[in-house]
Parts: sequence; structure tokens; C-alpha cells
Amino acid sequence: MIIALIAGIINIFLSLFVFIKNPKQKTNIFFALMALSIALWNFTDLTCYIKNSSIALFWLKGIYIAGIFIPVFFIHFLISIIKDVVDKNWKKTFVIIYSGVIILLGLIFTPFIIKGVALKPYKEIPGP
Repeated sequence: MIIALIAGIINIFLSLFVFIKNPKQKTNIFFALMALSIALWNFTDLTCYIKNSSIALFWLKGIYIAGIFIPVFFIHFLISIIKDVVDKNWKKTFVIIYSGVIILLGLIFTPFIIKGVALKPYKEIPGP
């Protein structure tokens, strides 16, 4: 658990450092968002071992939400780097990626992804 806390703090400082260097550059913005998503994932991972199952389920859904955004911001970060080299219209790619995010975010709050949490031993109960 201490490793998740340290990693979360490092990711917050890394995201702030990169964003402050040039807050108008898209590469810096999406790297900072990716690092903040990783920090959120780290911090919500700390809260899952709560003894109340409804609170643990809430924070487990937070892990899933942060986990959805990590690859999305990473792809957006990579595209912001290579968009000048690879002359392509990336709008279709972004529509597909963010459509998937919207669908997954909608499913997080239903029992299709996570039905519940078992506390002893701690594990999630997957949906149907």
C-alpha cells in the first residue's frame, strides 16, 4: 500500500512539472492528464481495503474509471507527438476512442462490470 501512495505522489508531481513547463502545448496537457489518471488509480487502489462493502465498491469503480482514462490519454499523448510526422486526419480515431470511453463509463455504474465486493478475502465480484 505504501508503494501505491508513493507512486501516486510522484505522478502528481510529474504531471504538474510537465504541465507547468508549457501549459499550452497539447503534448504536455495529455501527458499531465495521463499521469493524473495514474495517480488517481494509485490513490483509489489504497482505499479498496475498507471494511465496508458499499464504500469499497465505490472506490473499486473509481479504479475502473481511472483505468479507462489511462490508455485514452496515452494514445492522445502519442498522437500529439506524431501528428506532425504522420500526416493523417486523426478525428476518426478520436471519435472511436472517446465513444468507447463513454460506453465503458456508462457500464461502470451498472452490474454488468462489477456486481459487488467480497471483503474476506478481498475480491471483486464480476458481473454476468
